[in-house]
Amino acid sequence: MIYLEKRNPFLLIGLFAAAIVDLLAPQPAYSIPRQCIPIAYVLSDGDRNFKRGSLLCQGDTIQQSLTVLCFATGKIVALGSGKIPPTGCGLPKETGPQACGTRFQFCVRPRGTNAANLQILEPYGSNTTKLRPRFSWRSVPGATSYRVRVLGTVSWSVATAQSQLAYPENQPAFKPGGAYRIVITAHRENQTLLSGEQTINVLPQSRISEISRAIAALQQLNLDPDEATVLGIDSIYRASGLIDESIGALAARVKAGSRSAQVYRLLSERYRLVGEDEMAKQLDQAAQRLTVSESLDSQQSADQAAPTSTNALQK
Repeated sequence: MIYLEKRNPFLLIGLFAAAIVDLLAPQPAYSIPRQCIPIAYVLSDGDRNFKRGSLLCQGDTIQQSLTVLCFATGKIVALGSGKIPPTGCGLPKETGPQACGTRFQFCVRPRGTNAANLQILEPYGSNTTKLRPRFSWRSVPGATSYRVRVLGTVSWSVATAQSQLAYPENQPAFKPGGAYRIVITAHRENQTLLSGEQTINVLPQSRISEISRAIAALQQLNLDPDEATVLGIDSIYRASGLIDESIGALAARVKAGSRSAQVYRLLSERYRLVGEDEMAKQLDQAAQRLTVSESLDSQQSADQAAPTSTNALQK
């Protein structure tokens, strides 16, 4: 995923300054084609009302079976003809908030938040599809080195002077379906200052392949990349509790120069979930600027269209 450096404020400001350049310039507004609660993308042709790439919503009626990508489960399924029920496409029966650990909500357990513990940042969350994830943590004042240890079916230990570590190329990768304990300790010379740990669960290969197929099918629809990320890719990752991958996909859109307020707002929510409040605050500010810009563009378009409509009526 994209790593956003937190210790150097100038680097952080530079990244977002580059991403939100010309925010007030005219730009296309992100929008859902119709007002509804979207539940899936249509992946197949055949229905006269819902073409390939269109959105399905709660309560829609389809004329014949369709292959769809369900947002609630992140899976490709076949829906039979008829009206889609309230629990169609894997939607939960409950209308209230879902408990942590269900497939409908990210499960982010507090880790290393105590002042007596080293706080591990990446990988975010407890689940991953990455076999060589990146590691990062809060720097510890006075520390001269850190040691990263991985314990599980794959075990290794590496020392570094930085508060981040790319997965060592000379070490064996994680294995699908494996669980790994990550222990990071901060040292000053021969003295141990702080230590923190977390457990990472790598999804089974069958689920990793399923996720890859769903994303590939989504990409073949040639949708607006911001819409595809917010509605599709993020939903696929959320269904499996992959907040690290979700942050990576949304951050990639920011780096690509997205002008969608929804992208910034959703990425802000994801960072807030993992305790990155300062990052979330900056993204919220960018989203507010984009929202104002989109509103001005809409008003300008309406003002430009008004004389044309008046002239047409006069004729």
